[in-house]
Order: sequence, then C-alpha cells, then structure tokens
Amino acid sequence: PEDLQNVVAHGWLEQEKKIEVLQRSSLLLLPSKWEGQPMVALEALACGTPVLASDTIHSLPDIVEKCSMDDIDNWIKHILLMNSPPFVENKNGISNHRIEEVCSNLVQIYSNCW
Repeated sequence: PEDLQNVVAHGWLEQEKKIEVLQRSSLLLLPSKWEGQPMVALEALACGTPVLASDTIHSLPDIVEKCSMDDIDNWIKHILLMNSPPFVENKNGISNHRIEEVCSNLVQIYSNCW
C-alpha cells in the first residue's frame, strides 16, 4: 500500500551495519511463523526501536506488539499506529530495554550478590 512507502526489507546485515540500521529505524517488523526468541528483537529493543512481531513468535518481552500472520490489515494498522504520536512519544517503556539500562541492572544485581 502507498502508506508503507518507507518500509525497507534489509535482509542479512553484518553486526555493525545491523546496529546502525536499528538505531535509525522507527520500527522492526518480524513477520515470521517459526522463531523461538529472535536476537534481532532484543537488539532492536536495546537500540530503543519498537518491535512488531508475529503472534506465533514466543519468548519475547511483553513490550513487543504482536499481530496475526493471517491479518495483513492489522499489521498495516499497527505499523501506522506505532509510527504516530502518542506511541512514538512514549514508546511504552522501551527505554527499560536499552543496553545501558540492562547493563546497569546487571551490575546492580551482581553487586548485591557479594
């Protein structure tokens, strides 16, 4: 559809380029039927990028929005919603998944073990 002119399917990217693309992206789409916990979803969240995934993908954080693989109209609705205010303005707690926050939490946990 014409509303999705800015959707880019990058395919396989080297690690450094992937992080650069995730940091510049407004949204990561994961329309996959057979995944466990895709690392790219966690990497996107660590970069502050929202994730929209198939509802068949398990073990993703609750912050990840999900759609049925059989409902293209719902995917389009979610993409448009996730790229417009107020979603973009607050990103529903994505900042909790930024790498700095995760590292800080791990340091705090390990510090409390001793």
